[in-house]
Amino acid sequence: MPRPRRIKSETGIYHVFLRGNNKQTIFEDDEDNEMFLVTLKQFREKGDYKVLAYCLLGNHVHLLMKTGEESIGQCFRRIGASYVYWYNLKYFRVGHLFQDRFKSKVVETEEYFYDCSIPNTEVLRFYKKTVIHWLQKPARNILYDLAAPLLTGDGEKFCEKLKQFVMNTLSFYDLKGEPENTYHMILLGMFAHLTGGYWIKSNRESLKKNMEFPAFRNSQGISRSGIPDICLKAKDKNDFSAVIEIKPLGTDKAAQDGLEQIEEKEFIQELISEGYSRILKISLAVDGKDIAAIVK
Repeated sequence: MPRPRRIKSETGIYHVFLRGNNKQTIFEDDEDNEMFLVTLKQFREKGDYKVLAYCLLGNHVHLLMKTGEESIGQCFRRIGASYVYWYNLKYFRVGHLFQDRFKSKVVETEEYFYDCSIPNTEVLRFYKKTVIHWLQKPARNILYDLAAPLLTGDGEKFCEKLKQFVMNTLSFYDLKGEPENTYHMILLGMFAHLTGGYWIKSNRESLKKNMEFPAFRNSQGISRSGIPDICLKAKDKNDFSAVIEIKPLGTDKAAQDGLEQIEEKEFIQELISEGYSRILKISLAVDGKDIAAIVK
């Protein structure tokens, strides 16, 4: 039976996903993650495509891509063949690495594009079932308004808007359980629309090591353990970036402890080493609806 023809996207944007053969691991370590990203970059000019967002997760990968002159199929024949060749050499193996050919869905609506930008499936599920329910319509306008102060470097105003949102919109029932995890997902949902101008990095990645932080190094170049809860890394280095740490208890002391952790582990050093200078350090201590915040 012939395979169905791949649907062509009117916008040129596709949500692409690849899975390991028999669900096997295709990214064993940080080197594998980095090599896959290098492969994407290597063929970007020849294939005339753009990678708008990506998520590498152990045995599968999600990509949000915009194609140019070449079809999505032509692009992935190069990408897949190159990565599999390298992977097989490294691990002394032969044969297929990926399960069947890659899958793709056309992205032709703002809603689907928006959903694809959310970092992982757990956060997406939480966002669609919970955050959108809290906000109702027009959810996207509210999200833009909440995150807008970060784009201008006004961390204090962002924290005030967050407190108002939590107080006026959420219930204590919504916030029961582990406060750090709940607020982490709330913030990721709020930031999802920023992916056009920011890389959104999270230290929660589906029980796998975070792919986007292979190492944080201090000012002496020594690797430091731990990564920030959330990092908003501006694609334009003239814009503001932000490092956010979330702590339980909801007290001023807990917020101060979070700020000290940011500075002690030198989370911003990686950004500085890449030429960033406009960086907000934000520590949030949360407990139910109580939020203590420090911005520096």
